[in-house]
Amino acid sequence: MDGFALVLAGVLPGLCFIAAFGPPIWLFLAAIDGAVLAVMGTVNRKDRRRIKARGALAHPL
Repeated sequence: MDGFALVLAGVLPGLCFIAAFGPPIWLFLAAIDGAVLAVMGTVNRKDRRRIKARGALAHPL
C-alpha cells in the first residue's frame, strides 16, 4: 500500500492541474490557431488578387 500511496501522491497533483487548467489552455491554443489561419487566409487572398490582376501582363511573353 505504501507504493500505491507514493505513486498516487506523485500523479494526483498533475491530474488536478490538468483538470483545472487543461481546458483554458486548449481554448487559448485553439484561439491562436484560428487567428493564424485567419491572417494567412487574408494574406493568401491578397496574393491571389494581385496575381490575378497582373496575370494579363504575362500573356504577351
